[in-house]
Amino acid sequence: MRKKNPFGKSNFDTPHAIYEGEGPWGHCTVHVIKTYQHPDNERKNRYAKWLIGAKTDATHGSFDYGDSYVHDALIGDMQLVSSVEGWTEYYSPHPLLAQISDSVLLHELYGSEDNE
Repeated sequence: MRKKNPFGKSNFDTPHAIYEGEGPWGHCTVHVIKTYQHPDNERKNRYAKWLIGAKTDATHGSFDYGDSYVHDALIGDMQLVSSVEGWTEYYSPHPLLAQISDSVLLHELYGSEDNE
């Protein structure tokens, strides 16, 4: 049976998660509006996407909305600052430090495969 995606409905007023930190364009705030796959399937898909709103120094104080690969959405020293109930059951609440490779970032986000 197919698992229902707990974060599959778009919610612009109350994002599923908010990350903040220093990214490639200065201070960055990322609102996760929607995920397209169940988190268990995302961890197997390096091309998994989220619908996000990103606010950086380059967006002049407003949010820029669009789809982003998960590993691109969280480039830099990003920290989870708030989330809806259930988010941290699938995603790490620990700071996501700038990583050398996508695989290391994804491992930090989803945690160890041994924890499943």
